Amino acid sequence: MNKNLFSELIKVANVLDEMGLVKEANNLDKIARKIVVSETTLYGYAHDINVYKSYFKAGVRYNNQIYKQQATDIFNAVMKDRSGTYNDRQKEVFRDQAESIRNLVYGNFDIESSNDALARYMKESIYFLNSNGVIIGTHDIGMFTDYWITKIQPKFNLTNSNFAKWLSSKFLIYKKQILANNAKAEADKKASEPSWWEKTFMEKNK
Repeated sequence: MNKNLFSELIKVANVLDEMGLVKEANNLDKIARKIVVSETTLYGYAHDINVYKSYFKAGVRYNNQIYKQQATDIFNAVMKDRSGTYNDRQKEVFRDQAESIRNLVYGNFDIESSNDALARYMKESIYFLNSNGVIIGTHDIGMFTDYWITKIQPKFNLTNSNFAKWLSSKFLIYKKQILANNAKAEADKKASEPSWWEKTFMEKNK
């Protein structure tokens, strides 16, 4: 019963928030938490990730620190999970999904059309991503940096500090992926080359 009541109160708070009644939404949210659930109560993946998403979206949309903190509280509660609701694998899935939500919100994501702008721009380039969002193959890091600055960054609103930080973090992630791919390719190339004594042996037997 508490779970359903909590969910319904959160829905009403979200409606108030979207109507611009942020103060009223915050007050209702506080009441919901006091009556129904403590800050660290967990109900399971589907419920918790939806609540996290609603808080995070509202926090970014209205630049509301209370909602942002509530989203952080839920995330931390899942990661620590003193109640034993989640096993380690489920925590990893929750963390990945929370990261996706942050990426989608900060990356100009349209919930209705499922339009992930950054992923679309990357798909339009030569820098292909796998299903986990990792850049595939080796690339010249200088060319990638130039492409990012001239083709990717101008498509986003960098006057918003949250968007700017998010985009910067994604660039660093992609850069590390490319460097790791390049290092692995170089190591594989060296491993496939004959050793010094193999070269010497082959020379002697020519």
